[in-house]
Amino acid sequence: MGRRSLTLDQLIHGICSNWRNGIGITSLADALGVSRPTLYRAVRTFRDEYGLVVRLIPNTRALGISIYIVRVKRGSAVSVEKMRGDYIYDFSNNALYRMIYVPSEYGEALEAFLREMGAKYYGPFTIAAVKCGSSLNFPARKRARPTPVEARLLSMLTASMLEFKEAAESLGITLQQAKAAVDRLIRKNLIVSPIAYQSPLKSGKVGVVKYFHGPLEDFAVGRREPAILLRGEGSDLSAVLTIDEIGNLFAAALRQSRVSGWTHLSPDLPLPPVPQEILLRTGREAAIREILLRLVR
Repeated sequence: MGRRSLTLDQLIHGICSNWRNGIGITSLADALGVSRPTLYRAVRTFRDEYGLVVRLIPNTRALGISIYIVRVKRGSAVSVEKMRGDYIYDFSNNALYRMIYVPSEYGEALEAFLREMGAKYYGPFTIAAVKCGSSLNFPARKRARPTPVEARLLSMLTASMLEFKEAAESLGITLQQAKAAVDRLIRKNLIVSPIAYQSPLKSGKVGVVKYFHGPLEDFAVGRREPAILLRGEGSDLSAVLTIDEIGNLFAAALRQSRVSGWTHLSPDLPLPPVPQEILLRTGREAAIREILLRLVR
């Protein structure tokens, strides 16, 4: 018989520490020493009442995709209260940005297109580390390609790992098949780790993008908050994505002497889910079309 109760911190620690042993309810319940009904109740409560978010973070290096942060052309002034959840807000000049993915082989074409548009952008970035609980996870470098089912499932789970059952049903596969697909993604090193956190909309905090110049050692393991480190490709500019108090924008992960002056805010953790079209490599036109839609809508 498992314990009668489970705290949010215990659940997050269990997810962060045991995900390589399987992301199913049974394996997580066993690792936490609780029954499956207890774990089901805890997950529902923490998700619905406390805004628990659990997402899988893709290995951008192994998948061959790059991340860009691109300014969105908007004619009117904006405020943090009016932002949509997938926008990043630069409070220093009242500008909106979006974080987008692109297959690395299309990076030069994208950059030429953005320069032609006169759009300001940062990147390309790759994910260099993910902090989940007390664990600091580093992506493997070996390139691999997901199958169509694996790509679609990974895309869904980068939005929410808590809707695992719903993702399987949407794909028309069984839970066992979905678990097997995730196991293959892990073996292929296409996942860095999960990231588990309380939604800023519930916690009163805010997602932060903080740019800095400096080595990975400035990324402290001991921070309580989850965080993702982006490393600039071909540049010493990097960024940390984290959740902080609005009044404490200098992320504790970094020494202030290393932090640059650029800080963007987001209503949530600013790294978006990966569109399955990007993972499936449906062609240059589809990739660029996806980017255009994300910039103008």
